Amino acid sequence: MALSKYTILVANCIPTDMLLFKVLLKRDHCHLLTSTDGCDALHQAEREHPDLILLDLYMPEMNGFEVASALAQQEDIRHIPILYVVDMGEYPFFTPGGRMLTQEEYIEKPFCMQQLVKRILQRLAGAEN
Repeated sequence: MALSKYTILVANCIPTDMLLFKVLLKRDHCHLLTSTDGCDALHQAEREHPDLILLDLYMPEMNGFEVASALAQQEDIRHIPILYVVDMGEYPFFTPGGRMLTQEEYIEKPFCMQQLVKRILQRLAGAEN
């Protein structure tokens, strides 16, 4: 399964991270949407209905969990799978409701291209089931 048939929204406020995502995902011919703050990420998700959101936990305007919570409130976009992007060593990650994120729900930085694509495809497959 190739990423070329998917639209992925990358929400990350760190320029070097954003550049890395662009390089890695464009190389796999993925249709890429980008956002550097939580509010814009939410608006793009509402407008574009991406297949997956790569969502940094720490962003301006709204953090990753706030974006995810707002997405979950909207019937037409609550199904969009999220892969949280987290810094190594911060685990365990708890949602504001106290639920611990499962390994399928996040990817730790730093990561390699193969790992990123594998985790994205796993998350997309999990959302289809």
